Amino acid sequence: MALIDLITRDVVKVPLESTSKEDVFHELVDLLLKAGKISDPDKIYDALISREQLFSTALEDGIAIPHAKTEYVDSLIMALGIAPQGIDADAPRWEALASVLPDPRSSQSVRAAYRGAH
Repeated sequence: MALIDLITRDVVKVPLESTSKEDVFHELVDLLLKAGKISDPDKIYDALISREQLFSTALEDGIAIPHAKTEYVDSLIMALGIAPQGIDADAPRWEALASVLPDPRSSQSVRAAYRGAH
């Protein structure tokens, strides 16, 4: 499975409405909930926030890839949001971000990330 296979219309939001990192995480988690990918949005949100507090997932050029490992999903899932207005965060201003929540019991996330990069 390539990462692009995980990005379906129901888990994409353009533009994101939020301007803070925390609110964007809520928007992305809400996409996953509405798409039927998760059943406990609070647990997923908490996992994303906990991971982000360890180290920012912001990359160069306004892109961030917040992600977390959690027992509350059975497979690798993703939500994608684009914020043309940018997102105020503790790192460079975000313009686009994705949320990847891999199942810690498999290496599926590593294989998908590798294939997505090549």
